[in-house]
Amino acid sequence: MNWSSLIIGTLLFSVSAAFTRVYEWNETEFSREAPSSMVVHGDRIFFGFPINSSRKTARLAFAWLPGGNNSNLSPSLHPLQLQEEIGENCDAVQGVIDLKTDELGRLWVLDGASRNCQPTFRIFDLKDNDSLLLVHPLAGNPRNIVAIADVLADKLAVVSEWTGKFFYFVLNENKTVPSSDPMTDPSYQGQGIKDLAWILISPQKRQFGYACSFQCREIFLADDSTTPTTLTKIGTLSSDSKGMLMDKKGVLYFVHETEKRVTAWDTKGPFKEELLHKFDSDVDSINFALDGADNLWLLSHHASSRFFLLKGQYK
Repeated sequence: MNWSSLIIGTLLFSVSAAFTRVYEWNETEFSREAPSSMVVHGDRIFFGFPINSSRKTARLAFAWLPGGNNSNLSPSLHPLQLQEEIGENCDAVQGVIDLKTDELGRLWVLDGASRNCQPTFRIFDLKDNDSLLLVHPLAGNPRNIVAIADVLADKLAVVSEWTGKFFYFVLNENKTVPSSDPMTDPSYQGQGIKDLAWILISPQKRQFGYACSFQCREIFLADDSTTPTTLTKIGTLSSDSKGMLMDKKGVLYFVHETEKRVTAWDTKGPFKEELLHKFDSDVDSINFALDGADNLWLLSHHASSRFFLLKGQYK
């Protein structure tokens, strides 16, 4: 028994968040591999699968969510675009590293390299029949999309690399710009963030942001109302998190995959990590995403070779 995990779990504050099972798939219906990323947009949930997935797995797929006109639809996965053999056609998605959506209904796909193809950014317009807007080749070894931000009437994506470096992708100009660590350059003061991987802007106070490293254990506040921007550590999570998400009410969500639990912190109050959901011991992977109504979606893979999609909301 992992006594430290048990003790930490009992010390977390519990909050009301009932999760209901929406879908259940076996590995034949879904995939033998867990997704590398997932996002929700409108009445669809999108899954990106890594390059080492089986050949039968579409690297980019979606399922219709129940409700409205979709009540009678099956939970089957649908490829977003034609899938071809990996490495043979570089126009096809090779293996998804990360997914993000923006308020204009665009799906940002960070696509990894294969034996013959370099990594790319692929942007799809989900409001225009999922049309492919652009494909931009990338250099280096991208790790994740740190943030997507509005800068001077343009969209800018901050991307981290496994080397610890960063680059910006500017959408309208369709170009990448190399950068130093955006949280350790001279425009910031205070505590630095080593290995930055996530930045989320507060919906209540746009001059405030929250950041963490790739291990996402220590949470930092970035105060952009000062010059230079001030970085301050405001809390330490119970264990490493698989990234973080923030809803429109300013609640941060964390997935602790090793400990098989989901926690949250309402940033309108002092730092206080709250337990939202605890998974069974046979769960070996967890993905999470938020929809436009602040519902939290959880996808878990179990030793029974089944995937479960859950839906809940912070109260």
